[in-house]
Amino acid sequence: MPFFILLVASILSSVHLCLQSTLVESLVKEKLVWNFGDSTLQFCSKYRLEGFYGKNTRFLNDDNEGLDQSIIPARHTFDLGGFYEYGRGKYDYSLVTIKAVVRNKGIWGDPELIAPTDRSTVGVAGIQAGDHYHALNKHLLWVRELWIESNLNDMLGLSFYNSHTFTAGFFPFELGRGIALGDAYAMDPDFLGFYSPNAVDQYAPGLKFSGLLDYDGNVSYDLYVEIISNRSDNFTNINKKIRAQEYGHQFTPARGFGKINWLCAGRLQWHFRKNDSCDLMLEPYVLFVDQREQRLEFLGDAESKLGTVGFAFELNASDVQLGFEFAQNLGRQRVFGWDRNESQLVLRDGSVVAVNSQVTAINSVSPDTAGQNALVTKANQAIITTSPRSQQLNGQQIDTSNLKNSTTRFRDPYTNTFTGYMAVWDIMYSGFSGVKLAATAGVATGGENPNKDMRQCNDSNEDSEYEGFVSLQEQYAGKLVRSAFLMSGSGKIPRILSFPAQGLYDPFPEQTSQFTNLLFTGVALYTDVGKWSLNPNVISYWQEHPSHLAAVAPQRTADGYASTWLGIEFNLFADVYLDNSIKLYSVSSVFLPGMHYFDLKGIPLNKDQKKFLDSATTTGPTTERVPVLGTNAAFTVNIGIEYKF
Repeated sequence: MPFFILLVASILSSVHLCLQSTLVESLVKEKLVWNFGDSTLQFCSKYRLEGFYGKNTRFLNDDNEGLDQSIIPARHTFDLGGFYEYGRGKYDYSLVTIKAVVRNKGIWGDPELIAPTDRSTVGVAGIQAGDHYHALNKHLLWVRELWIESNLNDMLGLSFYNSHTFTAGFFPFELGRGIALGDAYAMDPDFLGFYSPNAVDQYAPGLKFSGLLDYDGNVSYDLYVEIISNRSDNFTNINKKIRAQEYGHQFTPARGFGKINWLCAGRLQWHFRKNDSCDLMLEPYVLFVDQREQRLEFLGDAESKLGTVGFAFELNASDVQLGFEFAQNLGRQRVFGWDRNESQLVLRDGSVVAVNSQVTAINSVSPDTAGQNALVTKANQAIITTSPRSQQLNGQQIDTSNLKNSTTRFRDPYTNTFTGYMAVWDIMYSGFSGVKLAATAGVATGGENPNKDMRQCNDSNEDSEYEGFVSLQEQYAGKLVRSAFLMSGSGKIPRILSFPAQGLYDPFPEQTSQFTNLLFTGVALYTDVGKWSLNPNVISYWQEHPSHLAAVAPQRTADGYASTWLGIEFNLFADVYLDNSIKLYSVSSVFLPGMHYFDLKGIPLNKDQKKFLDSATTTGPTTERVPVLGTNAAFTVNIGIEYKF
């Protein structure tokens, strides 16, 4: 009910503001700026209050009887920032620039979501017993943006005609439209659907050299370095024993020095200005990512070197705005040879015991039981830890002992090569009175997870190509035709890859939500009516790489492929401006599933769903909830008010 009160109040307020438009024309909020000497200090702030409602955003299934719904009466986002410049009054450019922005964000009534910690492993007597995390349920301020920029010409006494700067700290940086490299550092998409261009809560730590390369200031460059994660910063991290299961490291399990994940990027931007009504910007760029520690199944079991080369351009010519971007992945991922056997705690005969996850007992020799996981004992571990490690030994007896390897215990090393690409295009025409028309299209290649068995056990453990496009820190949701559901992250409907063959240890498909394995096209309309700004649009989506069904259900008796058409999305963006500081807005979306979801309807996508369906009676499930994919429409509504000063 509070949400609907807020919705009605926002609509009434918007109408009232439109009726009073003649009274607020003179309301223009001035910036809070102080000038003293050659220094300028400016303060800015933004407060956003919004509400959200969504239905069928996870399973597209009305049979969930209201359990697949989300409602948030209010969530707030508060940013407070300061901006300082020195030297502009004397030199016409800043010698030193400093910016700092702190943020507080929270959902009203859910304090545990304010500041949850990362998950960490919990061990009991050296045995992994699960993950743990907790929340800080007090409203805290954290640093979202903090950087300093210095003019290198004056700082180093260089006599360059053009200005060159050095920036260090936490600041936004993107390549092109933020697809190959975005600024969404250490963040997952906001699944609750708050459509916002300011969703990134913290920018990455980095360094940047920037400057101009010609006399007219039309050619500029940026060289950027970012630290993604650092696990070589202290004695504990360097000596953490995470490599004991890696081939050749049984007795040297420490992480070791130099495990820093980092990236560097460079770009040029050329502006060709013919006159005030024609501006063409070209942006070639290159990206290199060195991930020295990745997690596929276990922490540190892979590393990769990803390269991306791309090209973007933006044209503004009279009544036409045109944009395009293309990027190609290069590089490889090296997967280490790994022993998947771990010590785990299980309940056996009413007692908690430690067992080996990938080794079983052949005969019932005390204390082991034939056919069950071998207990963690001094005698067993001496045999297991000193036995040879090779994929050829999967399913084999360990020497002459009473122990047998599982069919998936060992994974030999292999290499994946990155070959994916993406391209996006859009155009807008504004020659009509008060109306603008826009269109878009895009493609991002897709492929199967090269680290997942698809046809038979261990078939992924071989050199292969990954044809899907790999983006980094990306939250792309369109530019001239914007998505508020499928691409923005507000809808968490699964985008399903292929089903592995039945009988495998993990017969369930992978899911993706990033800008990969996607084809789309859409059109949009922009219009201004008084203080109103309206932007309706429609977007249709397909898979680039089809999903293989692999006879995953009784009604599918032969191998085949699901339809690639994911569905069609309708969006409406509406803004009402009081002046240059207050905005009321709403974002609504409707998603109609395509034939892809009709082909997958009712198929379990994970172990929990399969367990639910298997436990059903012959007359069908006895509970109200049916947690599998359906084909019903999903919709979301997000409304709010934003105040800046």
